[in-house]
Amino acid sequence: MSESIILTRLAALRARMEAHGGDACFLPTSDPHISEYVPAHYASRAHFSGFTGSAGTLCVTRTEAALWADGRYYVQAAHQIEGTGIVLQRMGEPATPKPGEWLRERVPESGTVLVDGFTAPESSCEELEKLLGGARVVSAPVVDEAWTDGRPALPRTKAWLLDVKYAGRSAAEKLGDVREALTKEGATALAVTKLDSAAWLTNLRADDLPNTPFALSFCLVTKDSASLYIDASRL
Repeated sequence: MSESIILTRLAALRARMEAHGGDACFLPTSDPHISEYVPAHYASRAHFSGFTGSAGTLCVTRTEAALWADGRYYVQAAHQIEGTGIVLQRMGEPATPKPGEWLRERVPESGTVLVDGFTAPESSCEELEKLLGGARVVSAPVVDEAWTDGRPALPRTKAWLLDVKYAGRSAAEKLGDVREALTKEGATALAVTKLDSAAWLTNLRADDLPNTPFALSFCLVTKDSASLYIDASRL
């Protein structure tokens, strides 16, 4: 990917950051399910940096940008961000700061770091806010607004049920186990957000992600009902 494309995308991201009053933007590799492999629709770190490795974090301020990559990707990341102005931060090396530490040196104490609250894990945001020393972490749709050049649609592959002879138990039996656990814990409901958990509970499969036969979905289980949230046209 040419450096001019990345520079244009970073400029668009910074324009939306400024419009939302942000001093910086924090883009981890994540989706609403905190998946190990994310659909192309949610690959914002790759889109705005050009780095296509499976893991990494991009931080962008109004004048600087840095990419965190682990040892598997040092060479690849350095090559893919060359000429973009993005500085490579080599994770695992003693002198490499954490993203929050890097941002703390560049964001004022009264400043704001923007995240996509639909995809950024809460634990990451909490750690980030602790390291910032006073700046706020705020959710804003800067990625949605800045990603205007051919953003991939959400995957809609055909969903199907795994036969019980392979799954081991029916969804009804698994729901029974979940409800027993709810009673034991004194809880009234379970929100299932991880895709592997939803796949196990429902025996539903699809090809929405590379290497993992999951369908993008959420489940809500109560003591007397169970709801599956999914694009129904796929069923």
